Amino acid sequence: MSAERLRPVTQRDLPDLVALLDAAFSGHGESMDWTLDLLQGFWSWRWGDGGLSRLSTEEDGPLAGVAMADRRAATFDGVSLATAHIGPVGVHPDRRGRGLGTALMEAVEQAASEEAGVDLLTLTTERRHRAHRLYRRLGYGVVETFRPRVAILDGPALLRSVGRAALAPMGALVTLRGLDGHGAAEVAGERSAKTGRPGAIREQPLPSLPVCMPARCFGVGEARVAIAVLPAVTRSGERRTMSVAQVLAVHRGDGLRAASEAALAWARKQGCTTAFVLPAAGPAPRVWLPLGPCMLRMAKPLTESGGRALEAATAWDEWAPAS
Repeated sequence: MSAERLRPVTQRDLPDLVALLDAAFSGHGESMDWTLDLLQGFWSWRWGDGGLSRLSTEEDGPLAGVAMADRRAATFDGVSLATAHIGPVGVHPDRRGRGLGTALMEAVEQAASEEAGVDLLTLTTERRHRAHRLYRRLGYGVVETFRPRVAILDGPALLRSVGRAALAPMGALVTLRGLDGHGAAEVAGERSAKTGRPGAIREQPLPSLPVCMPARCFGVGEARVAIAVLPAVTRSGERRTMSVAQVLAVHRGDGLRAASEAALAWARKQGCTTAFVLPAAGPAPRVWLPLGPCMLRMAKPLTESGGRALEAATAWDEWAPAS
């Protein structure tokens, strides 16, 4: 750590972050493809001024690691909570083993506590990935275990990427409202959020998506299915970019299967090889299979309110109960 220093992320860092994140996730087989357009879209959509995010860099040298974080809002048992979601977190392979991951996480935690008044830090990781052991050592507890359901559209299914590419890893529902031509219909997120999750810590719906992500909302009868396209990369052999689709919100009703099939047909036309849906988005028709990796939704309290919520929250998953 002697040669590195930690500092907040700025928008000028985004081009260098592309190379850092690509190197950091190079051993993962599949992951989200953090292009410059995507990073810029997330900057304007989620990361704001970068105040909670931290970089590790050498003096006049390349970036060594990053932990991005954004402010959110959640409720538990009717109580409002200020939250911050952490991700992506990555350390360059040449800089691993020096405690950078721990230092970055602790720097984000300090900023969230001292500068933003955050009650609860949240993140999502794959259960079989070694990173979750670091998060446990840092005081994060598991509040939910889930397994995404997957629909294979064309070619190889990026089963491992579905968790890392998730837009809503804490179970947030997205309401689509006129996304510059990408979608104009609303999904009844409130009704979906109240079903099946009596002990969950629920994030508030995100109001929109970055314009760089194509999205549509399909309705048949009373049913609604909102879906978005995410860029992904596979490194099994030659590096290859492709697209996956995430169902963001589902409203149950007559016509759900037809609405789901229309959403999948649209995703296939966008060149997506795989589509996935998280349990919190709502009920999925049987065309979706529980093929995704087992994911952990983890949280760490920073205040008494956050601690009470975390202590009382019940791990929930209608497809893969916590174990």
